[in-house]
Amino acid sequence: DAEAARNLVLPLANTTMQSNLPSLSRGRNSMTFPQGVRALPESALPRTAGRSWSITADVNVEAGARGVIAATGGEAGGWALYFGENGAPRLTYRLFNLALADIAAPTALAPGRHQLRFEFENKGGYGKPATVRLSVNGQAVGTHDLPSSPVGGFALDDGFSTGVDSGSPAGAYPATGPHGFPLEKARIENVTISVQ
Repeated sequence: DAEAARNLVLPLANTTMQSNLPSLSRGRNSMTFPQGVRALPESALPRTAGRSWSITADVNVEAGARGVIAATGGEAGGWALYFGENGAPRLTYRLFNLALADIAAPTALAPGRHQLRFEFENKGGYGKPATVRLSVNGQAVGTHDLPSSPVGGFALDDGFSTGVDSGSPAGAYPATGPHGFPLEKARIENVTISVQ
């Protein structure tokens, strides 16, 4: 301790686990983001591990819309809400090497304002089974049951982004598309993360 004091490095602390550090998300069950967020660390979002949560995106689309609305994590584990190559709303959820949920609407959306919603229903806490759901304008598109749920975050380096996937691909994007499958011919009004 004397050596640390002499070199002005006190107090010594493990800052990765301290609860008294500033936090964007502490005490919040909901956060809303605009288009253009890039690689926001999961630690800056409402904590979703062991809980049920949802992503709601309000978007304005033109004919031919495609690309990422919101994504976090990546190839190893994460999720992406996006318009597929054919313009249809799509959700890909990667539960590490345990399960892959890929839900897509049958057709592209008509031009105009739409709401997409991705729900994660946790069935009992950390590591317990879960169900993911995709709905468009309040109508269910599909569901997928997962054998487990994450006990923590997806990645330290593949943060939350809107309008592009800023890390490794969380979604099943076209192989010929640009890196991150940036949103084209659509505008995000907002993306809201809410936890229960």
